[in-house]
Formats: sequence, C-alpha cells, structure tokens
Amino acid sequence: FDVRLIAKDNNGCIDTLVKKILIAQKPIAQIDFDTVCFGAYTSFKDLSTSVVSPITKWTWDFGDNNGSSIVKNPSYIYLASGNFNTKLIVENSSQCSDTIIRTVKVAISPAADFNAKSVCFGEQVIFTNNSKPLGAKIISNTWDFNDWTNSSNDNPTHMYLTPKVYNVSLVVKDSSGCSDTLNRLIAVNKVEWVLLDTKLKRHLWN
Repeated sequence: FDVRLIAKDNNGCIDTLVKKILIAQKPIAQIDFDTVCFGAYTSFKDLSTSVVSPITKWTWDFGDNNGSSIVKNPSYIYLASGNFNTKLIVENSSQCSDTIIRTVKVAISPAADFNAKSVCFGEQVIFTNNSKPLGAKIISNTWDFNDWTNSSNDNPTHMYLTPKVYNVSLVVKDSSGCSDTLNRLIAVNKVEWVLLDTKLKRHLWN
C-alpha cells in the first residue's frame, strides 16, 4: 500500500511524502502427530501454511516441562504417560507468527505375562494368560508356539509334534493400540520306554 503524508506549515507551504507499507499475512499454524505408547517416539509433523512469506522458524514445546525443539518435524519420547499440551509457534520471513496447542495422549502399554509347565511328549501344553491391562482394555492375544502355529485364544492348549524346547511368545494389544510381548521357553521332553525286571517302565529323557 502507498501511504501519503501531506504537511502544510503556517506560511501555506506544502510538502508530500509517499512510502510503501507492506501488510504481511500471518501464517496458519497446524500440526499432526501419531498415536503414541509410553516408551516410544512421538513423531510430530508441521502442517502450517503461509501464503506470501515462507515459514522460517519453528518453536516446539512438548508440554512436559522438559522437552522442546526448533526443527520442523521433530520426534520426542515422553518420560511419563498422560496428556500433554504440545505447543507450536511458527514464524514466517515477515516476522509474523501463529500458535497452536494440541493435546498429546501418551498411553501406557499392557503387561504381557503367561505361565506354562514343561510336559512329556504326547501331552498337551496348557497356557495360562496372566497379562494385565495397565491403561486401556486388552482386546487381542496373539500366541506364537514356535512350530509354525499360533492362536488368538485367551488360554490356549497346544500339542507339539516334536520333543524339544520351544520359544513361545505372547503379544497382547489394548484398545489404545499399545502392545507388549513376552517370550518363555517351554520344554517338551522326550519319553522312552525300557524293559527292567520284566516290567515296562517309563524313563524321561531331557
């Protein structure tokens, strides 16, 4: 815009000054972030826009009185679960700025746990699921029996076809999308029968 100043003194003399004034447009701050579980990185993405002047400065406050950043798209690990008011201030080359605050929820993951006793070959392994929801409700269980089979039951039973030690895993997932995994070794022991004193006795071989 052209701004004109006309000055007139007591003698009727007039002088004029014209200057161009730039009315800069402020940016519009906007952010996005992924759902995060405690212990994992939260990835933040700047979606801010500025029509005329490019954005040149980003100031992040992650809302936990601990973390901040000046990069455009930072990642951050929160040191506790809970809700955190994350703030972004963006500034463009015209030194105009805008601020946005979004609440980030850091969910706590469930605790996977199970028990199973070692068995003799030919016996079923009984798995007891002792997993605990520490935040949201557990909605799925995924068992890997380490013999190319799996199950989604809460407390499955399983018959192994070969005697050996198996590394069984359980993955539990809650309604917040957080998960936990536990592995345990389960022995399926070999059994051999031998004839002693004309009586058939069973011997357990590890």
